[in-house]
Amino acid sequence: MKRHATPLLATSLLALLLTAPACASMGSVLGGRPDDVYGEVRSLDTRRGRLQVREDYGRDYTVRYDSRTRVVNGGRTYPVSSLRRGDLVRVRVEYDRYDEPWADRIELRRDARDDRDRVGVGVQRWNGLVRQVDYRSGWFVMDRNRSGNVRVFVGRNARREDIRRFERMRRGDRVRVEVRTSYLGQAELIRFR
Repeated sequence: MKRHATPLLATSLLALLLTAPACASMGSVLGGRPDDVYGEVRSLDTRRGRLQVREDYGRDYTVRYDSRTRVVNGGRTYPVSSLRRGDLVRVRVEYDRYDEPWADRIELRRDARDDRDRVGVGVQRWNGLVRQVDYRSGWFVMDRNRSGNVRVFVGRNARREDIRRFERMRRGDRVRVEVRTSYLGQAELIRFR
């Protein structure tokens, strides 16, 4: 029995060592502490030193910053106050001794003021069938026929009647919505029509 336990133990340890780096980078997805946050700037509170980012998959994440935190764009550095709502960023997150997330460095991935990259961004009206609903994460997949399936996020700031309608939504329902699309290829519900 001991002769077979050693190869099994060695194989298990090797598998653990090979998967550990991948698991560490999945912290944000699995609900742990993220090392990097990718998303769109939602708000910037320069008085309190707080930056709110809408992550690429729809969740809002708030991180603190101070005067040492810099924004990097094309090899140049800028103060955090230069960020604008709609900027696409990558935030490298560190944690202080109280387990508070801090922005160690912010990389500007796309400037919201650059209109050339924002073709097709804006408010649109869509009709289609509901294919999937995730109540816990706050999104549904809508089949727009020839345009294909699109995931629509229901934000925290949605109207109460729209949230109630989302909570009653079932697969196969026909819906008409107004959405705000982003250059991330995502859609956020403005309201049901």
